[in-house]
Amino acid sequence: MALFAALRLGVFAALSGGRAAVQEFLLNEDKAAPREAALFSLHMVAVTEGGRAYTAGEISSMLKAVGFRRISRDAPDPRGVGTVTGTC
Repeated sequence: MALFAALRLGVFAALSGGRAAVQEFLLNEDKAAPREAALFSLHMVAVTEGGRAYTAGEISSMLKAVGFRRISRDAPDPRGVGTVTGTC
């Protein structure tokens, strides 16, 4: 999971009050919508090894797992692009 590995590296760079932001096509919790995010996820599965789109909850869990706290989420736009932010 490349995103998880990148977040682990990022937490060390942001140890005292730093922030990390992940802007991504965010799937709904059912992982079937919005349409553009679901199509992006299908594309990632087709062209990368193990790649796919994530839900905001999954990204929040990854941020927490590597040490970020105070997780916030912006509401995704109609295409499903949103931002999940964590602060150390």
